[in-house]
Amino acid sequence: MIISKAHQFVFISTPKCGTNTMYRVLPEHFGGERVPPGFHRNTVPPEYADWFTWTIVRNPYARAVSIWWSTTVNPNNKRYCYKELGTTDFATFLRYLLGRPAALAGRSLDLNQSAWLRPVRLDRIVKLESLPGGLEVLPFWRSGITLPWLNASDGRGDWRQYIDDTTGPLIREWAGDDFDRYGYSQNVGE
Repeated sequence: MIISKAHQFVFISTPKCGTNTMYRVLPEHFGGERVPPGFHRNTVPPEYADWFTWTIVRNPYARAVSIWWSTTVNPNNKRYCYKELGTTDFATFLRYLLGRPAALAGRSLDLNQSAWLRPVRLDRIVKLESLPGGLEVLPFWRSGITLPWLNASDGRGDWRQYIDDTTGPLIREWAGDDFDRYGYSQNVGE
């Protein structure tokens, strides 16, 4: 979570939705301060409850691939790890997520976006796929800010190559209403 007292906004970081980029841009350009504890937080402190609150969401298919890749395949990721799986198979990973009740998950990455953002009042939701233009609708945003695309080239390629007759239905089950709630098609080709 990033809070900017100068611009009276709260940025709720949705895991695997541009957090590293925003954690660099918001302090640099808007005086944002990271609110501990942890990297991701979805509970707004009461003193900021009426401030402009926003987040970034991502295509549920692309997000599922990103979570899987960064937690099971990427050898450089030390923050998150699902070593208990004993495999890097994508379908096995998705079944693992589906088998963990949200109340017991304990990791923000286990949750779909709707579950993660459920406790938050949001004034604006921006899609990762529409950045940087999507940020222009924010009341405090200034044009001309260059976004550093962090974690963009980690070797996994296009997310669509990982969606098939097995993984597609598993993602749709796990992501639940993320598709409708945030305006994403369940058709992989769109």
